[in-house]
Amino acid sequence: KKNLLDEFKGISLKKDEDNDKFYFNQKAGFASEIIGEHKFLSASVKDEMNILGTIFKTYIVIEYDESLYFIDQHAAHERLLYDKLVKNVDGAVVAKQDLLIPYTFKLGVKEAGFVDALIDELFNLGFEIQKNNTEFTIKTVPYILSSISLEEFVDEIVKDSIDWGHKNSDFIHDKLCQSACKHAIKAGDSIDKDECAYIIEEVRKGVMLCPHGRPITLVMTKHDFEKLFKRVL
Repeated sequence: KKNLLDEFKGISLKKDEDNDKFYFNQKAGFASEIIGEHKFLSASVKDEMNILGTIFKTYIVIEYDESLYFIDQHAAHERLLYDKLVKNVDGAVVAKQDLLIPYTFKLGVKEAGFVDALIDELFNLGFEIQKNNTEFTIKTVPYILSSISLEEFVDEIVKDSIDWGHKNSDFIHDKLCQSACKHAIKAGDSIDKDECAYIIEEVRKGVMLCPHGRPITLVMTKHDFEKLFKRVL
């Protein structure tokens, strides 16, 4: 059986949550074969991989099994933070932060009724809201969303008529993405090899797409390089 790495150039890996396997992902499509327990996913980062460092202060480069793996340091770290935030919210392990100045807003009767019906759900997410007729006061927010614009947040939950039948993590997906993106290592940040090793180790445990859908890992084989230099056909 051919090595799939020789079949695709500029590919990434995507995890299928239903069967806990990884697929090759290229642009919007998927290869038809399942990788399963691919060696890169289980190899020892310390003993089997050669971490070459970073290029352009953005991409971690690893040499392993006659291939080069490129990991986007921002996308990878963003994914790690996002998964942690979602896990905390879904598990109701939500740290709250008291607002020094509570945020008060007033709505029309219809909108107030909609928000009033969501107060318990919002409380489970970390928002403590006090109601007085059509006036509401937010007293605490989830710590992970402490930097959000409450004005925009209130406007969104009223205007977009969010479906509360979904998981909590579905409701605040965009906010969690924003929080993860804000706190993740940025492109252009310098990181050392120990930090590279940590990201490599952790990113292999989850979905190899950032929360926005961009690939985290790309692969280029030795054969690909030899073709570029016309050493092989």
